[in-house]
Amino acid sequence: MAEQFLHRAGVRPVFKQVRCETVLYRVLGDPDRDRRRPGLRSRGIFRASVVRALQLGGYGGPTRMRLLIVADIHGNRAALEAIREPFDACVCVGDLVDYGPEPAPCVEWVRQNAAYCVRGNHDHGAAQNVEIPGSGGFRYLTSVTRPHAVASLTPDQRRFLADLPTSRMFTLGGKRFLIVHATPRDPMDEYAPAEENFWRPRLAGLKVDYLLVGHTHQPYKLQVDDTLIVNPGSVGLSRDGDPRAAYAIIDGDDVQFKRVEYPIDETIQAVEAVTTDATARQMLTDVFRTGGMPTRWMRNGTNGNGTH
Repeated sequence: MAEQFLHRAGVRPVFKQVRCETVLYRVLGDPDRDRRRPGLRSRGIFRASVVRALQLGGYGGPTRMRLLIVADIHGNRAALEAIREPFDACVCVGDLVDYGPEPAPCVEWVRQNAAYCVRGNHDHGAAQNVEIPGSGGFRYLTSVTRPHAVASLTPDQRRFLADLPTSRMFTLGGKRFLIVHATPRDPMDEYAPAEENFWRPRLAGLKVDYLLVGHTHQPYKLQVDDTLIVNPGSVGLSRDGDPRAAYAIIDGDDVQFKRVEYPIDETIQAVEAVTTDATARQMLTDVFRTGGMPTRWMRNGTNGNGTH
């Protein structure tokens, strides 16, 4: 059955007698294998075709989907690579770069694995080389780490970030999704708490089952009328007191928040190798180890945990 509706979508599975989502996972999870396959014009086209097959749902209606939801990777390759989950489709809700020492591998991971992705404020800033003034907290870290992010990315990777939409709507497994980095009202910058009164006016007129967001680095889910808001937390730079990488799984109608340990020392060593500013090196070390900004680094009572 899986091969039949993959065939309808114009996809020829490489492995026989496997479920369609296994084909998707194997293809997305091993780009080196994709490059060795003759006849594939584009991994992106092939990935989109498989997702289209899953949208078709075969001949028996919508297919139960297992979605991997990631956000706020922030150049932390070691944290991203620690996520080892089988999935039918991966959705990224933005902020691939800044802060962390290895933005380029993170961009490539998303390009190879994410069926859908939107642009976060840090993606926009790195793509356009926007300078951020800041004397404390995360704004200061943005101002220090952005030049490295810009220099580390290839022109093609920066174009990829610049071309990402700020919002995206799609249907998977019979469910309607909207993804934005922040909020539908302000897709890149508005800081959104898990509060029903905050969200209700921002959902007015939206006919979606799920709204997937990031930006706050705080995992939560919130039901507002007919829409379930899901924030998976941050893969690469937690701010909720738990330094482990955070992500979410949506398996059918079941939303699971997950954490995974990763080699933090590996990330810190990479920070020390590329960050010349001694204060920023220590600040990042503290954030990676504690999962938040210690009060000694805050200025004027704020840590910049919002716009930047």
